[in-house]
Amino acid sequence: MSKENSDFFALRSALKREQRRSRELIEALEEEKNKNALLMSELDSQKSSVGELENRLSESDSVAKRQIEELNSARKEVGELKKEMEYACGDGLWELVVNNEHIRKRVICEYLAALPKGVSLLNSEGYAALTPVHRPKDLADAKRIAEKIIKHR
Repeated sequence: MSKENSDFFALRSALKREQRRSRELIEALEEEKNKNALLMSELDSQKSSVGELENRLSESDSVAKRQIEELNSARKEVGELKKEMEYACGDGLWELVVNNEHIRKRVICEYLAALPKGVSLLNSEGYAALTPVHRPKDLADAKRIAEKIIKHR
């Protein structure tokens, strides 16, 4: 073989090696490209999951804020009730009963219901017995009572 032929075969052999190396590099690049595509897909999936978690966290945060507001409102009511109870247990009980229409009516109804059935609230003349009957002690007292009765008829 001549020198030209041997150079030709050497070049051809080198070219084939370079082509093989290029194919291997192309295949490696294709594999990397596929891996990158897979990683991008996983990244998108993770982003979606993170978005869902952020939404759920936001919803939980709103629920927690609403519950905190309800709790603060309940605490405020309890504080107000506690103040009323402290006031009621002290000197303010009478004022609380007298100033509250509902409580006042209930106390009167319970009092009237507790009265014995035989007690008459009217005197013999049909007037309400608001004061005890006044018995005269002498003639002047009897005259004054008689004049009042005659005057009011």
